[in-house]
Amino acid sequence: MIVSNMAKQTFIIQHWYGAPTYIEAVRREANEGHNPQEHGHDFNRVGVKRVETALKYLKGWRDQARESGWNFLYGTLLRDDAHYEIIATPDGYHCGNVVASGMMKDL
Repeated sequence: MIVSNMAKQTFIIQHWYGAPTYIEAVRREANEGHNPQEHGHDFNRVGVKRVETALKYLKGWRDQARESGWNFLYGTLLRDDAHYEIIATPDGYHCGNVVASGMMKDL
């Protein structure tokens, strides 16, 4: 049995479109109502050892949504103008440092 000494890290993966930042996308939806044509946001939590693995999860979700034709359900994953940020967390809930970010279309 191989036991790893490297503990898992919880990451929050934020993905959004229609605003320059995730927080702004949340504010727009709160203030203007849910309008998937203009803006949207979502997030996931993953417990993995490396940022690269979290990126692989995100790319896999995008690929699966695209292959299944779920554009209407997962705009935050599929739109070309969608962004992502991966944030390390000290406890799984409170945000720490942004460890990766970019455009969903570049995954």
